[in-house]
Amino acid sequence: MTRLIFFVFLSLVLMILQTSVLPGFSGFVRVFDLLILNVLYLSLLFSSPFILAGVVLIGSIMDSLSGAPFGVYISVYVWLFLIVQKLKTIVHPGSFVFLPIVSALAVLLENAFLIFSFFIQNSRSAVSSQDLFFMLQQVVCAFFLVPVLIFVIHFCQKLWLDFVDKITRSVNRQEW
Repeated sequence: MTRLIFFVFLSLVLMILQTSVLPGFSGFVRVFDLLILNVLYLSLLFSSPFILAGVVLIGSIMDSLSGAPFGVYISVYVWLFLIVQKLKTIVHPGSFVFLPIVSALAVLLENAFLIFSFFIQNSRSAVSSQDLFFMLQQVVCAFFLVPVLIFVIHFCQKLWLDFVDKITRSVNRQEW
């Protein structure tokens, strides 16, 4: 239950950062989708179908908040979860190159879904060089930044679990 509270809070913080805080800074306007961090972390940590339901919920909230066609983020997050689950059976997730490559592929997958959906919606026939450069920036940024941020999330989760454990032990001692 304490992990669930942590991930709900983390999702809310990442959504607020993505939609409200970062667009106010000129350097962060074109940052990759921060909720990829949460989806990657959940898919690395858990294999439960209940987590997949949570991933769908996160995707539906982002679909509602974004201007993209509904279902794009759900699709990206579900595919990302399933791909990471499959890759975990082939490659050890603790491998030095696993997380950076999966992070870059996650951002590439999301951009591919977004570009495809805009092609369908707007009847475009080509991708501009500016769009490709923007996508390349996000992929490179994700390659280097996502593993560090996932480490930070893991550290914060450990702090949260220690804090809850300390409070639980304190309350249990007072009851006796």
